[in-house]
Amino acid sequence: MRTPLLLAALACAQAAAASAPPPDEPAPPSASAPAQAHPADARPAKNVPDPAAARLIEAPPFGLVTVYAPQGAARGLLLFASGDGGWNLGVRDMAHTAAAQGLWVAGFDTPKFLKTVDAAAGGCTDSAALLAQLAARVERDLGLPRGLPVLLAGYSSGATLVYAALAQAPQGTFAGGLSLGFCPDLMFHRSFCPGAGHLTSFMQTTPFRSPVFNRADRLGAPWRVLQGDIDQVCAPHYAPDYTQGMDGAKVWPLPHVGHGFGVPHHWMPQYLEALESLLPAPYANMTTSPDR
Repeated sequence: MRTPLLLAALACAQAAAASAPPPDEPAPPSASAPAQAHPADARPAKNVPDPAAARLIEAPPFGLVTVYAPQGAARGLLLFASGDGGWNLGVRDMAHTAAAQGLWVAGFDTPKFLKTVDAAAGGCTDSAALLAQLAARVERDLGLPRGLPVLLAGYSSGATLVYAALAQAPQGTFAGGLSLGFCPDLMFHRSFCPGAGHLTSFMQTTPFRSPVFNRADRLGAPWRVLQGDIDQVCAPHYAPDYTQGMDGAKVWPLPHVGHGFGVPHHWMPQYLEALESLLPAPYANMTTSPDR
């Protein structure tokens, strides 16, 4: 959790990780840092469009969505939710890797999405329905084949959004979800709808009002979690706590990995394995052109 509710737990984690990480892994942030500060996921002054993108789509309430074309036959559409730093740096590399595995990837800025939804009129937030609408928009704009599997992925705050959407979604809405650096809380003021999995949360009130999700009764699709063993922003115990005994859920503990996922060779093999576990065999006769 990225809040003071976990300061004690984070202090314990810091003591357990007292030995220095390998020299090529950035040191994890101090547990005494402000809860809302994510040194490994800081927002840059400006997000410049990724030159590797195949298309840019303006899709409210997600804002500007960056689309990457797959290499070879398309195997699915991956909706990728960024961390607090927006659509830039590390999440772009994760998207490039997913596209190389045969996925159309549509990446978006999670904080901008949450801010827009938070300010909108209405009742509870149905993130699963909004993500399903985004998938339909991308499929329509790109002319993608009907029935292409839709997967979710997210880093940090995006990892939490993936969990909430899978808990809300009816079976068959998504083919699966992948969370990297999972915490059960979001910087968001409104409640989330319970959905098919009876998602519930409690509202913390300090230092800001925001939901902390409880463990759902069930998820609408398989869930994969990559969790760094020296993550001091999202305590490593949350991933096994939330997946234990849950059908279709699996955790990959990542030695020497902090919240920033800064050294790819420490987690890239597990990332590829997790993606592959959610993907069907390549579809035949599916174009990879973004202009059809």
